Amino acid sequence: MLKKHIGRKAVIKTSQLVFCLLVFGISLLCCGCDSPATKEPGEHFNKDTSELPGWLTVDAEKPDDPFVVQEYGLLFEEDFSGGMAEGWVLGVGWNLELIDDNYVLSGTELTIADPRHRNWTDYTVEFNLKCVSGQSNFNFRFSEVPGYQGERYFLNFHEGNLALNKQIGEDYFQLTAVPFRFEKDRWHDLKITLDGANIKVYFDSELLIDYTDTEMPLRSGGISFQTLDGSHFLYDNITVYGIKHTQRASWVKTGGPRGGKGYDVRIHPLDHSIMFVTDNPSGVNKSYDGGDNWAQSNTGITSRSGGSMDDIPIFCLTIDHNNPDIVWAGTQFMRGIYKSVDGGETWMKKDTGVEEWDEITFRGFGVHPSNSDIVFAGTEISTGVQGFEFEKVKGKIYKTEDGGETWRCVWEGDSLVRFILFDYHNPETLYASTGIFDREAYNEIGVGVLKSTDGGETWNQINNGIEHLFIGFLEMHPLNPKILYATAENVGLRKGGEIESAIYRTTDGGNSWEELLTQYTRLSVVTISRTNPDLIYASSGVYFLGAMTKVTTGRVFISGEWMG
Repeated sequence: MLKKHIGRKAVIKTSQLVFCLLVFGISLLCCGCDSPATKEPGEHFNKDTSELPGWLTVDAEKPDDPFVVQEYGLLFEEDFSGGMAEGWVLGVGWNLELIDDNYVLSGTELTIADPRHRNWTDYTVEFNLKCVSGQSNFNFRFSEVPGYQGERYFLNFHEGNLALNKQIGEDYFQLTAVPFRFEKDRWHDLKITLDGANIKVYFDSELLIDYTDTEMPLRSGGISFQTLDGSHFLYDNITVYGIKHTQRASWVKTGGPRGGKGYDVRIHPLDHSIMFVTDNPSGVNKSYDGGDNWAQSNTGITSRSGGSMDDIPIFCLTIDHNNPDIVWAGTQFMRGIYKSVDGGETWMKKDTGVEEWDEITFRGFGVHPSNSDIVFAGTEISTGVQGFEFEKVKGKIYKTEDGGETWRCVWEGDSLVRFILFDYHNPETLYASTGIFDREAYNEIGVGVLKSTDGGETWNQINNGIEHLFIGFLEMHPLNPKILYATAENVGLRKGGEIESAIYRTTDGGNSWEELLTQYTRLSVVTISRTNPDLIYASSGVYFLGAMTKVTTGRVFISGEWMG
């Protein structure tokens, strides 16, 4: 449990940001006495690498990342030379003030000065500050979710005490406090070092706080400054050193079909220039040139929906890796399984044995790794019952053993089924994920991960270590089928007013799971690089993540913003 609640305080207004995860802050309150003066503005810091935190040491076992270069270096530097604050957003009451022929940052009102950096993880920030009067906040690992107050740690100087607190949404929690005073109208040094969950705070070179947050530590974000009403603080010589990520590869927009959900994107396993995307309500869309151009490919698909009955509600699509000419597609909000045997050019309806009609949505297919006649379909069954925010739904797994000529139900339960994965070493073993972010479970708590060891005839829950049972994505390691990654997210996982999500991993076929990452931004996908299985990617609705892992040691290395 989080520690003592300390009440509600002033909160920075939400800004319109793209990257949004966590918020850290320091409150520097009022002015005390009896601390020696230190370097004057304009005098820069001498970096001694012998004092670098542990996360900056070189690890010979760290795998190479073909997409991201990771190194320690200067992330940000600002001394306001020439009276410029390029790239900064200065709120009311903030300006550059000329003092003794040197420009410094000056704040006097309850607004922020923000250099607009958000995607830092572990770093050390140093700067000079002077208290003229009142109170001021320095925020680090700072970011905000639009429409939400965000999360942060912050140091609060109050009546001679320096208190480290944590904010999650509208809730504040005190973590630790130490005695503290600093002298008014003199320049001082502040240094904060972030090493994973550990926070160190130095004031005039004296270590005042050394704290490790073991309960959902906040992980990343930029810096900003904030004064409070009736206050006046000055800042200068801001430097940030830390892990620097340079992306080797770049994203290219390929266009794609207009409108719809774009639920599944599939690439031909032998010819990567051939791609499919299901784009309800435009049906199946196919590209022959790697995504530069797209064309609808719906010949034989008879299902129609919408007010004018011209929508083609194809929702999911799977390519048979045994024979890529075989492609399976399923409909949304109506009964319809379609099979193509010519690479998605024409389609045949194959849903005999499916019991539902307009209440069923097909979420995904799993094809036996060596027998194309054996296929499983994961489904969502509408109930019409409204949940906290979305409909409460049930789910079924259907199985065919004759290439889709007939289907039968082999599992039904209180949450939708999305992914069905075969153990490619032992196809009698299968896994299925249940739940997604925008549907609620009929039983309210979710179902989690399912496993079958008899070829999909019977299924059991395998949730040892999984706290959140809405598993929106499930991925199997390409070299070891006992290693799986899962993401959990749903509006039913609300905590402190926000949605909590997590990434889980099992290395023993689901007998136990470990939580790699928990946060308050939706994590919708986790996937493993096929060319370098040590490279793991995850994404949410607002940013993209990557991590490097050595499964043999269980270690996860930072890349981008994910650290496990």
